[in-house]
Amino acid sequence: MSFENNRIAWKEADETQTLRCYHCDDPGCCVRYTPAEGYFTVVETPDAAHFVEEPGVNLFQCPRHGAWMYRCKNEGGHGPFVWRCGIEDCDYSTAQRSPVSATG
Repeated sequence: MSFENNRIAWKEADETQTLRCYHCDDPGCCVRYTPAEGYFTVVETPDAAHFVEEPGVNLFQCPRHGAWMYRCKNEGGHGPFVWRCGIEDCDYSTAQRSPVSATG
């Protein structure tokens, strides 16, 4: 994923709205990520932006910030991927593959 420096922009009630986020690097992919929203898809841009949650993808929240975590390559750890907090300077991560149920 790469950071969207130019922001996503759309008009809402004659006002321009913007959102800074990360986006998928694959051409044609509309998946985005922010720590506050987690992963979501942007459809019908730029005329009428609609944000659709990515079901089954937003699995972990940072216990320090409550921010949604993002998945990235695990450099030197166990398994191919790790989940990391998206808050700047937070080093919290987990290699879990799915959340642990409160009921066991």
